[in-house]
Amino acid sequence: MTSYRRLATFLTTSALCCVGRLAWAQQPVAEWRLDEGQGTQVHDRSGHGGVGTIQGARWERSGTVWTLSFDGVDDMVDFGTPPALDLRGACTLELWVNPTNKPSGEVGVLGKFFESYLLSFYQDGNCWWYINSGTNHCKAPLILGVWSHVVAAFDGEWLSLTVNGQLCSRARSVVSGGKQGAAFRMGRALPGMTHIDPEYGKIRAFSGLIGLTRVYDVGLSLAAAQRLYKADAGSYGHDTTWFDRVQLELFPYPQRESVVVRAGVRGLFPLTPGQTVELGLASSGADDPIKPIAIQRFESIPDSGIVEHEFDVKGLPPGDVLAWARSADKESAIKYKRLNNGINIPSPAEIRARPLA
Repeated sequence: MTSYRRLATFLTTSALCCVGRLAWAQQPVAEWRLDEGQGTQVHDRSGHGGVGTIQGARWERSGTVWTLSFDGVDDMVDFGTPPALDLRGACTLELWVNPTNKPSGEVGVLGKFFESYLLSFYQDGNCWWYINSGTNHCKAPLILGVWSHVVAAFDGEWLSLTVNGQLCSRARSVVSGGKQGAAFRMGRALPGMTHIDPEYGKIRAFSGLIGLTRVYDVGLSLAAAQRLYKADAGSYGHDTTWFDRVQLELFPYPQRESVVVRAGVRGLFPLTPGQTVELGLASSGADDPIKPIAIQRFESIPDSGIVEHEFDVKGLPPGDVLAWARSADKESAIKYKRLNNGINIPSPAEIRARPLA
């Protein structure tokens, strides 16, 4: 039995609350997977009939998925005013977006208009989420040339923006909902006929790619946003390595005969209430059973998702040592050797978290 397998046997197994299939998921009132790959229409897979007409935007393959490319001039997809998108209270926009250029002003990305609900992209590099007016908003940064999963949520009291599973911005709303608004569009925002301010007509078109998009008639929770991100992250080129294991790193300090063990659990989100992290060292001789040396338990996990602890290894006999980290049912370990004259850490190519079993 390998040392990793023996350590897995040594560690007790925590119970993880089971979540029923789709129990966390609110069904969308519109879902555009953009899997057509051709043609002049995008079809709503939610069953609510929100068909969009493509005006100028081009189909573009991105890895394993189809997306729409917008030129930043006048490209858009027009969905009209279907009843399912007449959202005047709680609502959420979810989309994969990849901006290619920073606009000179503000461009519409998805939604209706400021007086209703709208997600825009501004020259400051932030996406802006509006409900009811241009003064009721929150914002979060987007990176040019990179796919980002954006969830813009409004629960009737708070506006929030979650990007790639991380809550980036939250603001208390001054209103309980928006107005009926103009037509729903992707890639551009245009005012309705009631607007007389000519500045509203200067809202430009989005430049970049848009992928899988959904609309909900509720304000999605952070946990739901995180699960949605993880469900499709791999399709949009995001590293999913740490979605099912703890990320583990070692930092040796031979002069003071200690080693810092650092664990990242952010990829495991959403975390369950009361979830903890354990870090530890254990000896792993060739014939001897796993022997715990030291354990450090963290009862709370910071927002960064990273915890670390410095372990004293003075007096530790020569031989193999395992540094390990564990949270819920996810575990990782790194094997290194403790020498008489210091700590021998594996080469960088070998320093990577390995599953214990």
